[in-house]
Amino acid sequence: MMDRESRELIKALAGSIQDGFARLVAERMNGIEAAKEAGELPARVLSLDDVRCGGAVWIEYAEGIPLTPVEGRFDGMTENGLYRFALPNMGTTCERPETYGESWRCWTRRPTMAEHGRWPWREHVEAPRVLAASEIPTHDGAVLMEYRDPEEPDEWALYRKIDGNDMVFSTSTVFDLRAPIEEYGQAWRCWTGRPTEAQRAATGWKARAAQPDERRERAEKLMRELSDLGNALMKLTRETAGILRAIDEEEDD
Repeated sequence: MMDRESRELIKALAGSIQDGFARLVAERMNGIEAAKEAGELPARVLSLDDVRCGGAVWIEYAEGIPLTPVEGRFDGMTENGLYRFALPNMGTTCERPETYGESWRCWTRRPTMAEHGRWPWREHVEAPRVLAASEIPTHDGAVLMEYRDPEEPDEWALYRKIDGNDMVFSTSTVFDLRAPIEEYGQAWRCWTGRPTEAQRAATGWKARAAQPDERRERAEKLMRELSDLGNALMKLTRETAGILRAIDEEEDD
């Protein structure tokens, strides 16, 4: 049976081990926080281009959802252009790209309070607008492609590249969607977000360029009109010559 002195010695040793472990954990946590603050493990808000590259992200919401940021992973885009994320043990969540930076955003890792202060939320999101063709390659995020043909539905797309005379996009159903650059603003266009019907009506389409068949038909019509005009001129010339002969004959008599 263990005597009292031995029990006290073991108790003191256990307490020392516990205190040492607690100090080790505290030092480790302080070291991690110090490394974060020193920039060795930087936390930053990702761009939507970064988010689409995949990998783990920390999703933060501006308001209404507690216990954020939460860890997630980009899982592609939905048919209506939402960003879908897989959340460990929580299913999935979908977010609107046009409100990125205002109501939600993604971090490279869970930020500290100091890092929060260095990355303020966006105060507002601009109203949807039609991009200039030159803006599309550098636009951050998905665009809403609108077609002039009312039978073609709008679709969210991600710009990929320019190939020859086409812009190439990816949608939820087509990886290589090609759109002729020369028809931009005439047959298709890209919005920064989904517009209202009033915004669509206020942003008119460009006049369509005449197609080859239309130009040929117009040229043939002009040729017919020119031919008719030539025939009328010849008839008028003959009539004028007849009148002049008649005048000359009268003067001779």
